[in-house]
Amino acid sequence: MKKLLLTSCLALGLASGLSAAVINPLAGIGASANGNIKLNFDDMAVFTGGTQMSQANNGDWVQVKFVGDAQVVQAGPTTEYAPPFVSGLNGLGFGNLAGDHKDQSLYLSTGVGSIEFSFGSDLNYFGLLWGSVDDYNELEFYDNGVSIGKITGADVTANPNGFQGLNGTRYVNINTTLVFDTVIARSIQQYAFEIDNVAYRLNVPDSGATLALLGLSFGCLFFFRRKIA
Repeated sequence: MKKLLLTSCLALGLASGLSAAVINPLAGIGASANGNIKLNFDDMAVFTGGTQMSQANNGDWVQVKFVGDAQVVQAGPTTEYAPPFVSGLNGLGFGNLAGDHKDQSLYLSTGVGSIEFSFGSDLNYFGLLWGSVDDYNELEFYDNGVSIGKITGADVTANPNGFQGLNGTRYVNINTTLVFDTVIARSIQQYAFEIDNVAYRLNVPDSGATLALLGLSFGCLFFFRRKIA
């Protein structure tokens, strides 16, 4: 019984530092990124398959893995790799031209496959320019290989029909209450899922919450020791 008491106290302490993942996309053609670390993929080579590294504006390197016919493209055909539209707001800090226009820079397409972004650090925010949103496009978030949740095109817009014009693109800001270190973009049924202008934010632990968690755990240990004394 005493051992169970200790286990319960520690479990309570751990649970107080976590909550269920909440992934809320805030979409809009003219939306701007909520994160200050940005990737525009213009340092990558046009190719299909394999893995490349892309450098963010703060010097971080992000591993980008392409599976199936996912690829880096530029001004692709409108039928399969339609370029997303960039607005003056969501192009800020990414090297894009001002105003609403088709993306003329390098961007990514899942094809009928997937793209895996591995950040090597804990994040709590991910933003992306999401072109021609379809209901079969999805983003899944992982922490140490364990899925914490996903969103689909249906979470981004009420009419995810793959429209390739200006109103089919969204800049999506995704915030979570749990950390993640990997994001996988997939197109489940058919072409395609176009991505550019990724932003992210490193998770900085709350020192006050950490101290409170440690205090609760130590309090449980003290209570347990008094019980067995």
